[in-house]
Order: sequence, then structure tokens, then C-alpha cells
Amino acid sequence: MDYVNKILFWISSGLMFPTVVALIVMFVLSLVKLGENYHAFIQRVKQKKTIKPYIEELKKELIQPNFASDSVLAASINELFTFEDSMVRRERVVAEFEAKGRKSLSMLKNLAKMGPVVGLMGTLIPMGPALVGLSSGDIASMANNMQMAFATTVVGLIIGGIGFVLQNVQQKWFAEDYATLVFIVDLMQEENEKKTKSVLK
Repeated sequence: MDYVNKILFWISSGLMFPTVVALIVMFVLSLVKLGENYHAFIQRVKQKKTIKPYIEELKKELIQPNFASDSVLAASINELFTFEDSMVRRERVVAEFEAKGRKSLSMLKNLAKMGPVVGLMGTLIPMGPALVGLSSGDIASMANNMQMAFATTVVGLIIGGIGFVLQNVQQKWFAEDYATLVFIVDLMQEENEKKTKSVLK
């Protein structure tokens, strides 16, 4: 039984370094995503001045836009009108927009879930050596291991918190933008059907 315990101890101790590396990578990635989200927020503030009035105009009549914005939504709307006569290509534009949105959300979802999990691993792994240090009277070793345990917990929770908040924010934005694209596609289809009927008459 002691032999099995030693094997498990070696395995868990060997996982400490990969766990810390994974936490650092995820923490950096969460900061990058935080920066990207801030940039997207600034874009949306600017976007409201152009796209929102355009959507209001669309409720009256279908008009072709010419957005200079580099946002994904603006680019997708511009692209829709390059395929004005092809329903299949318009649906492809919407599908690509949806795929990009879901990919971004998936990354944030993984951060929200895996951050605390990896943080918990980083907490539990040093607890073994800390208990060994306590039993042998090595208080310094125990203190170092406990410091590592608490630090990884905090970092893991920060990663999870950032991922969770950004996921909720981006999910809301994605739903709004996707609804806008579908609305425009439906309007274009309706307009094409009207043209077809007028030609047949």
C-alpha cells in the first residue's frame, strides 16, 4: 500500500509544473481576451452611430449600406449586399458569422470552466508535501507549499471570473448581431420575392 501511495505522490508532484504553466497561459489568455473585449466594446459604441440608425431605416425600406467600420457585423452586412441575388451565399455569410461567434464564446466558456479546475489542482497538489513538511517539523517547506496552494486558487478563480463575465457579455452581443443579420437576410429575400412577382405580372 505504501508503494501505491508513493506512486500516486510522484504522479501528483510531477503534475505541479504543468499545472502552473497551464495556469499562467490561461491567465495571459484571459487578459488578452479582456483587452479584445474592451476593443470590441469601443467598436460597438462607434457602431451605434452608424448601424443602429441604419437598422431603423431598414424597418421602412431596404437600402444598401457602405460601412467603413472594421467590425465583424459591419463587414458581414456589407458582404450580404454583394450577394443580393443569391440566398445560398447570404446564408453562408450568416453561417460564417455564427461560426466565428461560437468559436469565441467556446474559448471563453473553456476559460470559465477550466480556470477554477486547474486552480484547484494547483491547490491540492502542494497540500501533500505541505502535510509531509508538517509531520517532519519542516515549517518552512510547509509554508512554501501552502503559499503556492493559495496562489493557484486565487489565479484560477480570477481566470474563471474573467471567462464567465466575458462569456455573458459576448453572448448578448452575439445574439443581437445575429438577429440583425437574420433580419436583413429576411428583408432581402422578401424584396427579391416582390421583384420576381412584379416581373411575372
